[in-house]
Amino acid sequence: MAGGSAVRGMKFPSSGTSQGSTREQHGQSSGCYKVFSCPLCPYKTARKDLLEGHVRTHTGDKPFSCPHCPYQSADRSNLRRHRQRSHEVMTAAAHTTDNQAPRSQWHFGQ
Repeated sequence: MAGGSAVRGMKFPSSGTSQGSTREQHGQSSGCYKVFSCPLCPYKTARKDLLEGHVRTHTGDKPFSCPHCPYQSADRSNLRRHRQRSHEVMTAAAHTTDNQAPRSQWHFGQ
């Protein structure tokens, strides 16, 4: 979509604040200038992806689905945590690379 993005039919502009305004007018003399505003509440952010995730709290949209069960999430990190806790057997071998010894074989101070 040119000029913005959409979450369930809601459009977000590719830039946010009104022309001619300054940081001082908005009470932000330093730090990040927030340009993306939620159309449903006072939430503002400098990152479009964070706004899209925030809007899901209003819409109830859950685009991230577990391939192993009916679980759905509005946030990718919550799906990742669900899969780790519910579907993967965590072993010492799963935490190693080809040239790294399992933690049980680590020796410190010897």
